Amino acid sequence: MGKPSGFVDDESRMEDFKSASLPPPIYQKFDAKIKYPLEKVESFTGLDELIENSFEKGKTTLKHFSVLFDLCFGERKKVDFGIQGHFLQKAIPSGGARHTTEVFFVYFNNAAMENGIYHYNVEENSLDQLKKGNYFEEFFDATLDLFTKYTKRPFGLVIFTCLHERAMWRYRDSRSWRAPMIDIGHAMMILRTVSQKLGFDYYSYQKFKDKEVSELLELDNIRQTPLYVTTLV
Repeated sequence: MGKPSGFVDDESRMEDFKSASLPPPIYQKFDAKIKYPLEKVESFTGLDELIENSFEKGKTTLKHFSVLFDLCFGERKKVDFGIQGHFLQKAIPSGGARHTTEVFFVYFNNAAMENGIYHYNVEENSLDQLKKGNYFEEFFDATLDLFTKYTKRPFGLVIFTCLHERAMWRYRDSRSWRAPMIDIGHAMMILRTVSQKLGFDYYSYQKFKDKEVSELLELDNIRQTPLYVTTLV
């Protein structure tokens, strides 16, 4: 891309890729038992005032999750990439707007919503319940000593996964592994920032039992790999 002809060559290359197969979908969706619609939070502007005036101290509600999931992982707008199609723009940068990170939320508190395993649905800005029930013990075991980092019991677990093919379609080289790592790194840091503003403690780990976490989420961990887990306390 450092040459004057770089963008022309890249466009031609994308035409070849698209003629062989279309890019992967920009949204991931599952069959949901229950959907919890979240409110749209337009920007960080006024966030401190919103939290100060709208949230009851010591009580976690669905509105907290609206701020957390929409600001950290939600769609802001779509970007036109010409021959490649339209891709998502979020609050975080991503290599080529691929946004390979998809997040799941396991809720243990049974207060703001039902206990269960949820997927954050970017297209609908909702938490979609995939499994109902309290999976505290299962994830306690699958995440090694993560749940014991605080004396207080966590009320939720955020699981960061990578849909590799979103980046692989465009970057067909092993060095392109850096793009998903950039994406997930930014997603992790914004989660920490927003969690602090909401008054949540958290602890992030990259060590856990990959196979067990994938099985609990019912994911193919070759195609979509769990890479990080974060407790919310």
